Amino acid sequence: MGIIHREYNDRKQEKTGRFYQLETTDNPAVVHALLEAMRRWCRERGMERLIGPFGLSDKDPQGAQIEGFEFLPVIATATNPDYLPKYLEADGMLKLIDCLVYRMKIPDAVPEVYRSIAERTLRNNRLRVLSFTNRKELKHHIVPVLRLVNETYQDLLGFQAMREDEMRKLAAQYLPLLKPDFVKLILDEKSDPVSFVFGTPDFSAGLQKARGRLLP
Repeated sequence: MGIIHREYNDRKQEKTGRFYQLETTDNPAVVHALLEAMRRWCRERGMERLIGPFGLSDKDPQGAQIEGFEFLPVIATATNPDYLPKYLEADGMLKLIDCLVYRMKIPDAVPEVYRSIAERTLRNNRLRVLSFTNRKELKHHIVPVLRLVNETYQDLLGFQAMREDEMRKLAAQYLPLLKPDFVKLILDEKSDPVSFVFGTPDFSAGLQKARGRLLP
């Protein structure tokens, strides 16, 4: 897939084309043919640079996975066969930036230093932690949280601020996947969100069990 994001290019004063969802057999000639088609398509439209794999925004998986293949991929992160990066490099693609995914063990007990910092922070009466028991409680906070994302992530590579209609669409898309008790929100004295975190169950094992079937 070839993408030219005119709005992003205008904002960053770039002439950059993107390729996305590069899927190929273990054959450098196939990779070369696809990349050449993308380069030609971009040049014909006045672009001076090609980056990828890169979607419409930072909310799409971006980059090529180069290590960590022993782990199952997680939702919304890039993954690909381990042969792809070497074929991209052999075809002249250079690293633009490192994109990191962190894997960490969850301790049996929260370390005391974490608890101490949290308690000290929450003695500030301008902040309060919000917990949730159902999706109805959660629903009206999602758009304000996405406004916070717009404000906070604006300098990230590829970030495109969401419009209000996009926020509502994203909220509808992800709300069924959220477990309310895995969501925490910190509000200021005006009840505006200043920080949030959420966890989701790992879908990878379930997708493997489905073996390509659309339904369970």
